[in-house]
Amino acid sequence: LAHTWITVPQNEQKDYAWGYREGKPVHSSPGQLDAEAYGVKSSVIDMARWVQANMDASHVQEKTLQQGIALAQSRYWRIGDMYQGLGWEMLNWPLKADSIINGSDSKVALAALPAVEVNPPAPAVKASWVHKT
Repeated sequence: LAHTWITVPQNEQKDYAWGYREGKPVHSSPGQLDAEAYGVKSSVIDMARWVQANMDASHVQEKTLQQGIALAQSRYWRIGDMYQGLGWEMLNWPLKADSIINGSDSKVALAALPAVEVNPPAPAVKASWVHKT
């Protein structure tokens, strides 16, 4: 990933996407934990490479990164039908639209829900709906 940063260099600003507020172009606002929350910025090509690597890590040349992707998509916790990995949430495929909608509801993100530890962690399952936490 040659075009991914926490701080975008001046010579790469042309590839940095803009949002709009009140009709004026803006970037994300700095704030407490901004780098941790939304600080990684990538070109569309780097982002596509990252998505492809996470969809099929066998094509990643660096073995350490292959292992890291597999560990991140392993299943460590179960909350209802959803499993949590390291930065990922997974649902078994095939699934019904209601499972995605219910699993994405704000109460899932904001409320304390019972979680069951998967011990030992289950490996990544190829037939999964995977999205970031």
